[in-house]
Amino acid sequence: MSFDGTLQGLWQERVDGEFLYRGMSAGDLADGLVPATDPFACIRPRLLALIAGLQVAVRAGFDFVLKEEHFGKVYQIRFSDILCWTERDLGDSGIDFTSSRQNALEYSDCFHGSQLKQNFKTISDQLPEMGNDAALRACLSADTWGLLNEIGGWVSTPGPDCRPVVLWVRRSQAAFNFSGGCLLVGSFDVFRGKILATLAEKGLPPTADTIEDVLPPEDAVFDVRLRRPLALADIHRVEDVTA
Repeated sequence: MSFDGTLQGLWQERVDGEFLYRGMSAGDLADGLVPATDPFACIRPRLLALIAGLQVAVRAGFDFVLKEEHFGKVYQIRFSDILCWTERDLGDSGIDFTSSRQNALEYSDCFHGSQLKQNFKTISDQLPEMGNDAALRACLSADTWGLLNEIGGWVSTPGPDCRPVVLWVRRSQAAFNFSGGCLLVGSFDVFRGKILATLAEKGLPPTADTIEDVLPPEDAVFDVRLRRPLALADIHRVEDVTA
């Protein structure tokens, strides 16, 4: 089979015929997904101030293990790591999707369907339990403790519709044309262009046989960040996790 014929078959099988998934709260889906919309705009300065205050303790050597439970499985997370991830995610407006439905299910179990809210809730619930730690008491100011209580109250306020759902979106959706270097998303033309660029980067000729050399294994799990708006009509299925 020709190079383009092989590419077309692979795109139909592994891109157009497969899905990306996102776990979230149903209440955040009213108008589709718009990465440029900041759901934390009203409180972002306070969130960043809290992280900055808590990083003082980390730089002084304080750390401990937090615990989260999702679908009966307990996860242990270092305080320093969760702060780092939270600060990173606050600085990136992209919306996460995964090739694993199971991963999306676990994500949907986050507080109000939001990993960021889950992080702040975990911190605000469990850090006070370490209040007698001498290193922590020496590092955290009264203002930081006050922020922690404030953010804990904010993150615990119920939203309008917190039902956990998992979105199913075809990997070929046009919105994924702008999602970075992941090979297995986007239109056929985008897929073809990425394959050709990857082959050239590796010094391989564009033949039917070399395509498989650059594609990830079929069971590989990967994440993609949505950078462009995704309309409700472009979502294949909204799976109600509570059903």
